[in-house]
Formats: sequence, structure tokens, C-alpha cells
Amino acid sequence: FFSQMADQPRSMCALPIYLVDPERVLHILPDIEAFEAYCDAHKLKKSNMKELLGIFARGREGTAATFKYGHGLLSSVEWVAHSQSNDSIPLLGSPQDMFKTLQNEHAMTLASSTVKDFLNGKKTEITEKSRSPLMTWSKTTQPAAIAHLRDGDSIVVAGAAATLPAAPPAHVTSASRASVSVSAASV
Repeated sequence: FFSQMADQPRSMCALPIYLVDPERVLHILPDIEAFEAYCDAHKLKKSNMKELLGIFARGREGTAATFKYGHGLLSSVEWVAHSQSNDSIPLLGSPQDMFKTLQNEHAMTLASSTVKDFLNGKKTEITEKSRSPLMTWSKTTQPAAIAHLRDGDSIVVAGAAATLPAAPPAHVTSASRASVSVSAASV
């Protein structure tokens, strides 16, 4: 497969690979082979997914990619917060995908164009004046609890105001790759 790729070394991407799926579950993949196995298991086109890692097929070099098939690297997740909560809300995908997440999961009432300007950095914060009390949204940094996540943990739970129990850095084994979701009740 790499014979079809542009002349780029395998070591071009940082290891381990922290991949977030469409359900915002973290997958910690120790190497490119584990990444390829993940792609195979989820029927994702490897050449497209590798663009997330900066590995491009000939003719597609330099094509910026932050998400593919609803997946993205943890470093590509946008974090926002609102004035009525201490929660950090993870957003992944296109600005439209992020808008839908805010609308569906957080009942955001602002127009898509306003949210897109906010997500693209044209506005530092946005306020929903239709809510009482007013709700102001701003970008925030990745929560510290993310550092304690293990393979299969939800990044949504890590963004919640509740603190995750202290855990050592994740050590990935083939057994730990099983998808194990963290429920809010366990936090």
C-alpha cells in the first residue's frame, strides 16, 4: 500500500494516534498498522483516512484534512463553552456538523451563519439573546481531563464539569482496543 503513497516516511505522523470517531469516542492507536486495522474494521477507505495523518496519495499532496467519515484527530477537536455551565463541549467535523451538534445536543438557537463565523474565528463569542438568562458561547481549550482518557473513553464525558478519576497515561494493548464507553454515571 505504501508503494502507492507519495514519498513520505511512515514516521511522519506522531505516535500513538489519538483518533476520535463520530460518536466522539477516543481510539488510541499505537502505530500505523493499528490505524489501518481500525480502518479495515470500520470499512473506512485507508487512503482517505491517512490524510488525517498527513499521508497523501499521489496527486493529493498537501490537501488539508481535519476529518474524514466523521472521524478526526483529537488535536482537531474544537472546544466551546457557554456561560450557563462549566462544561467544555467537543465539536468535530465541518462547521455545519458542529452547528448541528450544538443545535441538537444543546438547543442552540443562533443562525448557522453566525455559528460558522464563530467557529472560523471571525467572532470571539456569540450570544443567544432569545434565552433567559442570556447564553454566551466562547471557544475554550481542551480540558485537562482529556489527558486521563483511555482507549474507548468518551471525550464528551471528559468535557463535563465533573472530574474524571485520576488515571495513569493510557497503555494501549490489543485487549484495550475494545470499545468501552464511559457513562456519565461512572464519572
